[in-house]
Amino acid sequence: MTGVKCVVLVVVLTFLLSLAKGAPVIKVNIQQVENRITCSSEGIYPEPQLTWSTNPPSNVTRQNKTTVHQTEQQLYNINSSLILSVTDLVYSCTVSTRINKRTASLFKQTSVNSSDTETTIPCTASNASLTDLIWRFNYSQIILNQTRANVPYTVSEEWRQQVKSVSESGSLTLQDVSSDQDGIYTCELSDGEETYVTNTFLRIKKGKIKSRNGEICQSKD
Repeated sequence: MTGVKCVVLVVVLTFLLSLAKGAPVIKVNIQQVENRITCSSEGIYPEPQLTWSTNPPSNVTRQNKTTVHQTEQQLYNINSSLILSVTDLVYSCTVSTRINKRTASLFKQTSVNSSDTETTIPCTASNASLTDLIWRFNYSQIILNQTRANVPYTVSEEWRQQVKSVSESGSLTLQDVSSDQDGIYTCELSDGEETYVTNTFLRIKKGKIKSRNGEICQSKD
C-alpha cells in the first residue's frame, strides 16, 4: 500500500507542478452557423480571458455572451457567442492568459456557382507560415486535413472521388460533383498563433450534355 500511496503522491505533485507552470492556450476555434458566431477553447490554466474584435473596427462585438467552466482537472474551458449583425467584417476572437494567447479570425462568407465537372473553392489568403489545414463540409464533416506543412494531406473516404487537388494556398479543387455536394465548405488554416476560417457556399449547376440526336444542350438545374 505504501508503494501505491507514493505513486499517487507523485502523480498529484506532477499535476500541481503542471498547474503552477500553467496550461497554455493551444488553439482557438471559431465557427459560424447561420447568424451566430461561436468562439471556444479548452484545457487552459490559469483562467483565460476572451476578447472579440473586428476589421474594420466596430461596436458589434459588445453584445456577446461568454461563459467559463472549470473542469475536475482544474483546467478551464471558455466559450463565447454573438449574433452576426454586419456581414462585411472580419471577426476575430482572442483567448489569452499570462502565459500566452491565440487568435482565430472568421472571414465573411462567399458564394461560388460551378458546373458539375470541376470547381475550385478558394481559401483565406495569408502570409503566415501555415502548418495545419482542414476542409469541412456543412460545418462538421471532414473532407481532408493536413497537420504539417509540406506533408501530404489526408482525404476522408467519403470524399476521395471528389477531391482532385489542394493548392499551396489551401484552395480545394473538386471533380465529378453533384447537387449532393451543395452546401457550406469551410477552410481552416492555422499557424503557431492564429487560425483563419473561411466559409464558402457552393451551388452546383449541371453541365452541358448531349441529346439523342447529338446536339449539345444545357441541362436543367
